[in-house]
Formats: sequence, structure tokens, C-alpha cells
Amino acid sequence: SFLGLGYSDKPRFHTYSIFEQANITEALVKRLGLNKVHVLAHDIGDTVAQELLARQQEGVLPFEIATLCMMNGGVLPQHHHPRWSQKILRMPVIGVVASRFMNHLVFRMALADVFGPNTKPTATDIHNYWHLARVKDGYRVFGLLLSYIDERFENEERWVRALQKAAPRVLMIYGPADPVNKPPFQDHYRKLVSGSRIHILQEHVGHYVHLEAPKEVVAGYLPFLEHHGVKTKTISVALPDRLL
Repeated sequence: SFLGLGYSDKPRFHTYSIFEQANITEALVKRLGLNKVHVLAHDIGDTVAQELLARQQEGVLPFEIATLCMMNGGVLPQHHHPRWSQKILRMPVIGVVASRFMNHLVFRMALADVFGPNTKPTATDIHNYWHLARVKDGYRVFGLLLSYIDERFENEERWVRALQKAAPRVLMIYGPADPVNKPPFQDHYRKLVSGSRIHILQEHVGHYVHLEAPKEVVAGYLPFLEHHGVKTKTISVALPDRLL
């Protein structure tokens, strides 16, 4: 998990940054001893991957990104539409107060808002996600984490250019019922990142494509890997019990 998310540390008085998240990712890949990776990313992970791609193109990334598959995220800032909950959390002072009083009900409403109409999270799903949000009082840094929205605008040229240069090795898997990245996102993406592939899922799939349509995501991703020489039948994932 990135800093501020999941089971990672969630410092409350901290300036969260995509550049820092990219630094942490670099350190993790180095720790794992990997020289070449295939990146599968979503949302904020898309933006971190864009920064890593930019570093690779500058010749300063210590490993190779062989391919990048992104899922719904604000990779084109001009066509990103923050939700009501994000707008409130980003407001000075008000955002801090709002995050302090975040509860299960508000969290459920905000999360379900970006799922597709037929793929809403179950009560068990919400319970589990809320549990992760409460680990180390993570819900209290929600507003701070959203600084990446501003960073996307500030670094738009750098990060979009990184995708354009790597286009033949980039795949976007897109759920069109996403209110954050509304249609015609796909048209803008094709225009700006020509040469990249885009795999569009069924019209009822929303923002969290990997949770709403996991089989369809895999069905779109594996052929892309195979096209780039990966023998997908032999794919396995193994992480050491202790990273640090």
C-alpha cells in the first residue's frame, strides 16, 4: 500500500506527494531485487506510474518498466471530475474537520458513488474497506492524500508526455460508468495518447474496475502481456514475508 493507505503508515502532519510515493516504489523494487517489471496500476497508482515512466525516459530509473497497464484514474487532468466528497475534503480547514468526523455511513455513500449501477460494493466489502481506512486513523488523512489532484495539473505536461512516449507499451482498461472519468474520456485518451491501447469494459462498470469486473480486467490484460512476450501461463506472484 502507498503511504497513507492500507496498512502503511499514515502520518497526519505530512505533505503527501506523488514524487514521494514514486521514491518509495523505487526503493521497494530495489529491495525486491527486480530489474524489469510489468506495472498494473489504478487511480493514484496510475499517476505514480506516470512519474516512474518519466524518470525512465530521463534515464534515472534504476529498473525497466517493460509495460504499463492502467485502470481508471485521472491521467488526463482536464477530463477528471472530482466527486462531492473529494471537493469537501480538499477545502482548507473544512477538509480537516470533515475528515475528523468521517464515519461508516459517509464513507459508504462516497465509495458507492463511484461504482457502477449494477456492481455496487456489498455490505461486507464496505466493512472491509472501512476497516482499512480506520487502520492507524487513516480516514483522518484523506484530505491530505488528495493533494495528488493538484499535482496532476501542475505536472500535466510531464506526465502526459511520459505516456505519449511509451504509448506502444501502455494499456488503459476503462470502466465507462465512472463519474470521475466520464465518457468521452476514451476519445480524449485516444487522441492524446495515440498508439496506446484502450480496453473498454461493459457500460455498467464504474471506477473500481478491478473490483467490479475482475474477470473482464484479466481477460483484457493477459493478451496485452502476451503481445509483449510474457508467457502468462507461467505467471506467479511471490513476496518475501518481510521486506525490511
